[in-house]
Amino acid sequence: MSNIDLSIIVPVYNVENYLRRGLDSILSQPSLINYEILLIDDDSSDNSGAICDEYQKHYSNVFVTHIENNGVAEARNLGISLSRGNYLYFMDPDDFLSDDFFERISPQFNKKWDVLCFGYNEIKENNNNKYTHIVLDNVESLTKGQIEFAKSIYANCLYSSFVFIINNDKSSDDMCWLVKGRKLKTLGADFKGKSFAFKKEFIDQDNMKNTFIDKYEYINLKYKNIVDFNLDNSSPKKEIYLNDNTVFSEEELEEVDVYNDIAAGNPIEINEEVLEKFLLPKGWLEKGKDTFILHVKGDSMIDKNINDGDMVVIKRQNTAYNNEIVAASLDGEATLKTLKLNGEAPMLVPANPKYSEIYLEGKEVSILGVAIGVIKNKLN
Repeated sequence: MSNIDLSIIVPVYNVENYLRRGLDSILSQPSLINYEILLIDDDSSDNSGAICDEYQKHYSNVFVTHIENNGVAEARNLGISLSRGNYLYFMDPDDFLSDDFFERISPQFNKKWDVLCFGYNEIKENNNNKYTHIVLDNVESLTKGQIEFAKSIYANCLYSSFVFIINNDKSSDDMCWLVKGRKLKTLGADFKGKSFAFKKEFIDQDNMKNTFIDKYEYINLKYKNIVDFNLDNSSPKKEIYLNDNTVFSEEELEEVDVYNDIAAGNPIEINEEVLEKFLLPKGWLEKGKDTFILHVKGDSMIDKNINDGDMVVIKRQNTAYNNEIVAASLDGEATLKTLKLNGEAPMLVPANPKYSEIYLEGKEVSILGVAIGVIKNKLN
């Protein structure tokens, strides 16, 4: 018989977070038996192979073999062929031994049993509340934030599955993410090899409006183009979604300061307190220019399609050209009007006939900035 009592065969694949714990639980056992550890690295793509090599370097009874990925059965069979022990023990790489494991089994080796059987304790770790199998029904009614939450608790591994059940014949609520024409790949993850199920029959229910998504319209005042965009307030990600499936990620966005009201009517007192931040794509703003947003209060600019409750995007500068819409400080109060410089005297002109022009001669006036865009909340 061999002088090695036990060969511990450990198939290893992508277990860098658990492997050291398991190996240390073996190597810290009392020296009651002679044993070897055979680590069969099944072409791990994480740091598991390097950890195996590290232990082989420091322990003379640890032996490592690196193979192409052939699965756990092939790894164990190779371990059997390389083993020299009188007994074999197959240990999973995320297992670990109790402190008295060798102490309990060593007396049995002298009795020449063919098989030693013993119990085990199953320890279920929290794993950050992740799940290996998730089924999402009625996906057509979910917002992107709700789908992102389901993805965040999904443990992606070789045996996991993420199943979408979509009522293909049921029209989607326009407030939800997977609207007609939007492809599954816009969910932003690789679900290759997972199942997608489509129900042919369903029980019709009253659609409940979901208010997670804020819908806006952006009007570029320079080029006169209009873009609809969406913000999902329930999603932890900072993203903007267009109706053509374009997604602006956090790196492509700018957080713009939003200040208090500016008058589209009679001038109102300036308040310099920042109320919030609003996300806009960097490409919609002028590069290198300081930009801020003001809430519009009043109806003096309605003929320019700037209405009460809109937000106006201002490029900060202290000069402006004729016919530009400006945010101006007039005797310490702010107003939004069109600047006219081609008459006898400069003036601020409203876009509503019920308001009069404001002549600037003899007044303390400064330009706060020029309007470059208007944001309209489409849910209002």
